Amino acid sequence: ASDTYRSLDLRRFFTTAANGLEYLPLRDVSFALDYLVWGMDPRGFHLTNLVLYLFNIFAVYYFAATAARFLRPAAEKGDGDTRFVAFWCAALFAVHPLHSQVVSFVTCRNTLLSGLFTFLAAAWYLRFLTAEDGRRHLFYAATLGAYVLALFSKGTSIFLPLFFLPCVFLGGRKKLTALISLAPFVGLAAGASWLFTTIARDTNVIDAILSRHGGLAAIRLLEAVQIPFFYLGKLVVPLGLSADYDPLFAHALATPAVAGALVAIVVLAAAAVYFARRLPVIPFALCWYAASLIPVLHLIPTSTTVADRYAYLPSFAFFFLIASGGAMVRQVYPRRICAVVAGIIGAGWAFLAFAHNRVWHDDVSLWEHTAQVSPRSLTALDNLGWIYFTRGELAKAGNYFQRALLIDPGDPLYAFFQGYLAFDRKDYAKALTCFKDAYAKRNDLIEAIFYIGQSYEAIGDRKMASEYYRYVLGNSAPEAVDYRRLAAERLQRVGGDR
Repeated sequence: ASDTYRSLDLRRFFTTAANGLEYLPLRDVSFALDYLVWGMDPRGFHLTNLVLYLFNIFAVYYFAATAARFLRPAAEKGDGDTRFVAFWCAALFAVHPLHSQVVSFVTCRNTLLSGLFTFLAAAWYLRFLTAEDGRRHLFYAATLGAYVLALFSKGTSIFLPLFFLPCVFLGGRKKLTALISLAPFVGLAAGASWLFTTIARDTNVIDAILSRHGGLAAIRLLEAVQIPFFYLGKLVVPLGLSADYDPLFAHALATPAVAGALVAIVVLAAAAVYFARRLPVIPFALCWYAASLIPVLHLIPTSTTVADRYAYLPSFAFFFLIASGGAMVRQVYPRRICAVVAGIIGAGWAFLAFAHNRVWHDDVSLWEHTAQVSPRSLTALDNLGWIYFTRGELAKAGNYFQRALLIDPGDPLYAFFQGYLAFDRKDYAKALTCFKDAYAKRNDLIEAIFYIGQSYEAIGDRKMASEYYRYVLGNSAPEAVDYRRLAAERLQRVGGDR
């Protein structure tokens, strides 16, 4: 844990990017609380994630029950069907393998917290639209509060006002009042967008992402129309799940993948309009799926193009649609048959989730599995190379670094690795060349900068060594803390001033 999480300085958590990268104050506060209780024991952090996931399941149940009542005409309201939809929506949500990453990966705590408050905010807004006058203000205040907490957890919750807008027309009364009520949410979304962007620029997160994942706007747009169907495929058939995907999305408008995605989007939009009155559950689910996907469509470049955690909020629409469809089917077919079919689907997904959870046992099992499923994943190859490098298994490390270099000639770790080998055999001239090559490919690679300083020190160039050690000391990234300490010691050794 960094010094940030060893103390509970709320002012620091809520006024800056306390983790040094992103503005996630609620997540970071939860980590600090975990550290106070559990220290460095990872089991405590995982237990907190599991408890939060259970709360998410209850929130999904509540949201699904509220939505089922919201979408049914007054004459057709029935608690039996409402409970059926809510139970199976929450049950299928609970066991689906796609959520394994969110629960098993401790740093996905932001997704769990965001999910909890987003589901509650959505449910309370539906209650606001339909409640009696005496309770409307209560539900409205609760919605605003939950939305703020969701934004403090993760920026992807920013989509909620887009979802609230069609809900105003799908049900409820006093539509003009409801439309006016959206203004504070739009204001919060705009303010959050400005805040997240400003902090991301200050911490160089945006620049780093743009340099690695920016690309052309046209290419990102073509990827964006395909991404919803990538996640839909993983929801329907949750096989080949990976901590880091290497999907090769089509980048030409005339390709079958792009053309098919565009046609499907038009068909789904037409279906949403056509069934708005007859089967409002369809436009409701499609609106949730579309709105919640907008922040993760890679239109604004993110650290990765697609990830299981990005589908966490959108997946509610899939389970709600299945559960609602089951409620309609059981009116025609025997209820036991419907329950058996749903149980088989749930049991199958639960088995796959149990098997996939084992992948997250440790770093090696995680990244070995990722490299098998996504053989072009630079993240997996670089992480495996680094793991074996730190263990001293240099042959394995070199193999993974070389594979990464073959995929991306701009990857710096193979050059760093060659520099380390040269430094180890005291070939400092070659070491300098390799380390500088790694630094040229990625100027934030703190290891390369530190070893450039060491190489200069080894050949007796104290002036250049001091320059690079000072560069290390000026790096504020959390992962550079150990190198800053070493650089300070080295700087004193070569006689440089800090």
